[in-house]
Amino acid sequence: MKYLFLFMFLLPLSLLCKAQDTIVKRNGEKVTVKLMEVNPNDVRYKRLDYLEGPLFTVQKQDIKFIVYANGIDRKSVV
Repeated sequence: MKYLFLFMFLLPLSLLCKAQDTIVKRNGEKVTVKLMEVNPNDVRYKRLDYLEGPLFTVQKQDIKFIVYANGIDRKSVV
């Protein structure tokens, strides 16, 4: 019984823990994303809340910095 309770508690908690990247734009907007491509002029990503959706593109000049899923942040992407 104790293991069943523990399983029922930890399963939903594990679903909340997703690897995520954060793009901080120059206008202050923070977007939680799954990075797909980082190119010389732009960054392509999928929104974390809609991974089956379209691939979004943002120009590097519009990005202040990126915080990667492993916690490392890149202060300047331009």
